[in-house]
Amino acid sequence: MLSWLPIVVMAVVAAMDLTAGPQAGFLPLVSLGPAFAGLIGTWRRTVLSS
Repeated sequence: MLSWLPIVVMAVVAAMDLTAGPQAGFLPLVSLGPAFAGLIGTWRRTVLSS
């Protein structure tokens, strides 16, 4: 379950950004995906999710 967390986080943030429109700035939160990948996976998973 935790191995999918980075991908899910990035997808949710991207969907929120598309839904909210240009006035809301959620896109910088996409960096949470690689951060979670670094916490639960190897360095390769972190690089692939970046």
